[in-house]
Amino acid sequence: GSPSLPFVQKAVALVNGEKITKDVFDSRLQRMLQATPAQVEATQARQVLDLMINEVLLLQDASQRGVAADKSEIEVQIEKIIAQFPTQEEFEQALSQEGTSHQEMKEDIEKLVIFDKYFGILIEERGVVAQEQEVKDFYEGLESEDKSELSEMQAQIEQYIISQKLQIELQEVLAELRSKAKIEIFI
Repeated sequence: GSPSLPFVQKAVALVNGEKITKDVFDSRLQRMLQATPAQVEATQARQVLDLMINEVLLLQDASQRGVAADKSEIEVQIEKIIAQFPTQEEFEQALSQEGTSHQEMKEDIEKLVIFDKYFGILIEERGVVAQEQEVKDFYEGLESEDKSELSEMQAQIEQYIISQKLQIELQEVLAELRSKAKIEIFI
């Protein structure tokens, strides 16, 4: 007989030759918007796809820089999540309510571990810091009922300022990555 072709998943987009498949896209739509793909408006679907394209671009850049998550790091994070539930059964129930499979959860955690390392590299490379004055100004701007001593809140405030600055840096990184990327969209 004729050779059978392997089942090829339909791509909704190609990012530097890497596929975003319809199945993965539909699953993400469902999880992010709590709606079936048929119920989602085109603009919402496009926003989710853009987020997925950004994610692929950042992961590709992280990979080119040698950033990876090893199995033990992923397992530690999974254990932390499971530990938040009184029983394994309740954990399984929460996963199923979210419409997430074990595999999807594992992939999501792997991405989080990679992003955590990658963002650390970007923070370092781009000199993202919270200046002392910025921390003071932020602290001064807090409502008095939300305040404890600055010394108690300093680390939290610094993290917040750094994460805000990182968002701006990420927009620049993404603009640069998108300008060099070959992106094809099929929906």
